[in-house]
Amino acid sequence: HGVLPGTVNERIESIKTHSIVGEDPYLRELFFWGDIEYRNFLFTMPNGIKILFWGNPLILPEQRNVLIKEKPDILILQVTDTRTPAIAAKLCAQFGCKVVIPHHTDFPGDYRHNVEALGEELEKYTPKTRYIVPTYGQWISL
Repeated sequence: HGVLPGTVNERIESIKTHSIVGEDPYLRELFFWGDIEYRNFLFTMPNGIKILFWGNPLILPEQRNVLIKEKPDILILQVTDTRTPAIAAKLCAQFGCKVVIPHHTDFPGDYRHNVEALGEELEKYTPKTRYIVPTYGQWISL
C-alpha cells in the first residue's frame, strides 16, 4: 500500500471536488477505490507488453470496460474476494491475457481455495493463459 496524501477523510473530500469525477456516483466510487488503498497500476513496457497490477478484490463494470480496452498481457490479481476467480477468468478471456499471477495470497485469512479456484476458472475460460502461483523463495521466469 502506498503512502497516501492525507487521511482517508481528506481524500474523500478531495475526490468530491475532483474535476474528472464531478457528481457522477460511479466515477466517484471508482476514483475512491483506486485512490485510497486499492491501488491499480498499468505498466506499458517499451516493447508494448502491458502489465496490470490489480489491487481491488472485485472489478466494477466501469473498471471492466477500461481493462477490456487496455488489453493487459500480464495480470497480477488480488484473490481475497471469493467472486474474483470466475470474474477474472472471464475478463482474461475477453482481453487475451497471457499470464495471470495471484497476489495477497498471504493476507489474513486462508485464500488457498481462491488460488486453486482461479486456476480452475482460467483453464475453463482461457486455457492458453499461463497461471503462475508465486512460491516463497523462488524466482519466476516468463
